[in-house]
Amino acid sequence: MGRFRPDRSRGSAVTRVGPERWEPLKAALLALGVATLSVGCGQDVDVTTPTITRVAAEQQADAELAGLERVLPEGIRHEAPLKGESGCYHGDDNGTDGRVQPTRTDILKGLPSERTDEIYAAVRTHLEASGFKVSEDVKGHLAGNKAANGFTAVLHGSLAVGDYLRLTVLAPCVWPDGTPTPKS
Repeated sequence: MGRFRPDRSRGSAVTRVGPERWEPLKAALLALGVATLSVGCGQDVDVTTPTITRVAAEQQADAELAGLERVLPEGIRHEAPLKGESGCYHGDDNGTDGRVQPTRTDILKGLPSERTDEIYAAVRTHLEASGFKVSEDVKGHLAGNKAANGFTAVLHGSLAVGDYLRLTVLAPCVWPDGTPTPKS
């Protein structure tokens, strides 16, 4: 993680910077993880159905995030996407059911706070054009779900001094190899 340099590999004019504030990030990711576990994998899911693989879900999450990065205004900075994963719960089980939910998160900063609304508008337009249905749009929080593949995208926060925006893509809960495994 030592050195960071501009990343133009995905056709983005965005500059990646090193991690500067891990503690607030950890808290944000923990809150996102708890929210994901409570709504990401619900009781109405048939856990006996095959899914895409973990690798395919990770690749799609990367592609969705890259598409969102391309619509961000010139001059915004972000760190290399954080790659995460949480276990999925189903119904009245007392633990994870073996499925996983890959996530990708970018921390965005570097523009004046007056441009926060511009970023939200650009992300909302991209979500709608990319097949996401916006499910929440309130000051400081935008979320959309893509029925075609079960992915969710969330933009949260602001560019106010001491704050930052978090852009997260969550895959649906998937079986690691795509095949349901019986819970022992």
